[in-house]
Amino acid sequence: MKPNTNDNHQKKAFQNGDNKKIKNFIENQKKKNIYLVLLILILLVLIFLLIIYHYNQSKKSASENVTEYIEKLGKKFYEDYYYQQLSGLKGNHMVEDTSTFLENFVTSGIPVTLNQVLELHFKTEKQINKAIKKYQCDFETTGFIIYPEPPYEKKSYRIEPHISCQNLGSEKKENNQ
Repeated sequence: MKPNTNDNHQKKAFQNGDNKKIKNFIENQKKKNIYLVLLILILLVLIFLLIIYHYNQSKKSASENVTEYIEKLGKKFYEDYYYQQLSGLKGNHMVEDTSTFLENFVTSGIPVTLNQVLELHFKTEKQINKAIKKYQCDFETTGFIIYPEPPYEKKSYRIEPHISCQNLGSEKKENNQ
C-alpha cells in the first residue's frame, strides 16, 4: 500500500504550523522574562540607592540636620517669597531698583528668624516643628541671614544659618551608643 502523499503533506504542514506557534510562544515568553528581569534589576538598584541615601541621612549629626533644614528654608524663603515681594514693590514703584535695594544688604545681610517666617505665613508652625521640634530650637534666635550677591538676582545670594537649639548634643550621644 502506497502512503497517501496528501496526508503526509497535511501532517507536515500541521506540524510546521504548530512549530511556528510554539516558537512564537517561546520567543514571546523569553521577551517577557527578559523584561521582567530588567524591571526587577531596576527596582533592586533603586532600593539599593534608597537604602544608601537613608543610611547617609541617619549618619548626619543633629547639628548637620538642623543646619541643612535652615539653609533650605532660607533658600526657599529668599527665592519664593522675599525676592518676589521685592519684584512686586518695584512694580508698584515703591522700590526704584531691586539691585540697588539689595546692594544695601551685602555686608549686613537680611536677618530672618523662624518667628518671622511664621509671621509672614511662609511656613506653618506644624511644618517647621515636623523638621526640628525634637531639637527644641528657639524660634526667636534660630534663623538665617541672607547676603545678596552681585548681580542681585533671584539665585545670587548666600545663606548663613544661625542655630539656637537645646538638643543638638544629646542626639549625637544616642547615635554613638
